[in-house]
Amino acid sequence: MTNPAPEKPQPGPSKSTKTARLKWDGREYPLTLEPSGWRLRSKAKGRTVNFRTGTTNLRTALTRAREHMERLASDPIRSRKGGGTLEALAAVYLATPKRTKAAVGRDNISRLRSIARLVTGKELDAVTCREVGPEFWEAYQKKAAAKFGHAYDLATRRPENVRINSATRAARSIFLPRLLTIYRREGLDVRPDAAECQAMPAPWLPHADVDDAALVAAWSQLAEFDPRLWLVIGLARFAGLRREEIASMRGSWLVGATIELRDRPEEGWWTKTGKPYFAQIVEPTLAAGLAGIPAGALVVSDPPDGSDRGRWFERVPQAWLKAHGVADRKPLHRLRGLYADAVATLTRDAVAAHLAGVQAASAALGHTSTATTVAHYLTPK
Repeated sequence: MTNPAPEKPQPGPSKSTKTARLKWDGREYPLTLEPSGWRLRSKAKGRTVNFRTGTTNLRTALTRAREHMERLASDPIRSRKGGGTLEALAAVYLATPKRTKAAVGRDNISRLRSIARLVTGKELDAVTCREVGPEFWEAYQKKAAAKFGHAYDLATRRPENVRINSATRAARSIFLPRLLTIYRREGLDVRPDAAECQAMPAPWLPHADVDDAALVAAWSQLAEFDPRLWLVIGLARFAGLRREEIASMRGSWLVGATIELRDRPEEGWWTKTGKPYFAQIVEPTLAAGLAGIPAGALVVSDPPDGSDRGRWFERVPQAWLKAHGVADRKPLHRLRGLYADAVATLTRDAVAAHLAGVQAASAALGHTSTATTVAHYLTPK
């Protein structure tokens, strides 16, 4: 905000009501004389302020009130002009404690920034909070659909709408109802319908096919040439671990052929859901390779060339998987699905084998029903 023009002499207090007015940035703000001193207070939309000057001297009160307004103007988070900008809202959102991880919060802001550019052609510091509502998201959907070469259509399922919905879902999460009270407390004028949006129809799309046998064969050769990458790919494919879990895993997490995933405050590690569980390692060679790792050591060591560990995890495993036929947007995460398929197959085969065994035992005993065999002859397991 630019500095206001030199102030004209301020009107003196009214003898009947004990009020005065402060001229600031082309507007007048009322001051009221209370027992504790002059109070600057306005409830006008877009320029709310409530400040106790702490003095009964009008001249001093006006000076303090003006200084207070200058502080508000220089603070983008508390600026009242236009009800606050989306840049100010982003700052409050990132500073607010929430269950969302920091990286996810930053990604949500990034999505909002991209959407605002497409809709308004402006950066977040030039878009007011009041501009975000159902029409804002609809404008994005229309422009995004046009970039994919089709019209805005709420009746036709299109694969491209998956990406459009994903972007709006991330950005709209910044405007969840429980956050609106926090924004308003900071002087940001956010609409109650800021998060309202009708999702565009999208088809259910199966994951891209993966030649799992070829992938596993290529993975097995990594043990000799790149043990670090072998561990990362193996823990995702044969234990179903997420990237963050693999990067943080220590030898103490191993319990036999399983990995105990739980909150570990002493290591600064917290699970995604807070619910502990054991991940079964379904590949014997991987389980054997993990067995000798010391309890306090990271399972996947730092890159030997001294490069950034986080960047390595973000890029190298993904690039290797894409080169070996995993075409998903998140290749390493796709391996969790392959692990789930493998566990489901093992369970299905175990159940089938058990049923076959019961039927064989029943036939051998000459029973007409397997219920009799189970109830009176087989040892419970």
